[in-house]
Amino acid sequence: MDIHMTPVNGIEATRTIREFAPHMKIIGVSVQAERSYVNEMLRNGANGYVTKNSPSTEMVMAIDEVLAGNTYICEEIQQLRAHAINLSGPFPSHP
Repeated sequence: MDIHMTPVNGIEATRTIREFAPHMKIIGVSVQAERSYVNEMLRNGANGYVTKNSPSTEMVMAIDEVLAGNTYICEEIQQLRAHAINLSGPFPSHP
């Protein structure tokens, strides 16, 4: 699910899909690596988040993990989380 789709953005589309298909697996995909985008996608029902900078092998890993029932956050975001924890305390968790 691309965050910057039109006419409905990926966050809104995820929320709507989640209402009608609660068991559907959704992975947010975006160039955006900011925590606000990641958290919004997860809060609205995404099962994972991968940036467009991630290698294709990581997208395959994300799909496998999400299909197995896990949440997947790409390495780029994980590194930003670790950096945020070191600078300013814990990164907000997601549901």
